[in-house]
Amino acid sequence: MPHAILTDEARDALVDAALRGVEQCFGKARDAEARCAMGAITEALNGIPGWTDRLRYRIFLPDDVIECPADGLYGPCWRRFPRSAPILVHLNDFHHWDFLTIARKLGGDA
Repeated sequence: MPHAILTDEARDALVDAALRGVEQCFGKARDAEARCAMGAITEALNGIPGWTDRLRYRIFLPDDVIECPADGLYGPCWRRFPRSAPILVHLNDFHHWDFLTIARKLGGDA
């Protein structure tokens, strides 16, 4: 498991969204009542749905390059991301990880 890249606050926002039954969407921050992982976090932290730079410090711990922790069809994904936001979008949209899996894998103990 990679080291934690989500703040406790962001991890808890994903866990709360999952426990409240927020439907997850893919390919956009929101779709009616559904939210992607980034959309769920930013709304919980009183931001707007989607990415905003001013919320970065509340969502991600400082990190330079992050390797995707997911497995693909033929083994580990191995994709590397220069920032934390793209890996969150990648895990939500490409690997279809649910909120709890993202919270557990990127935020430590959830």
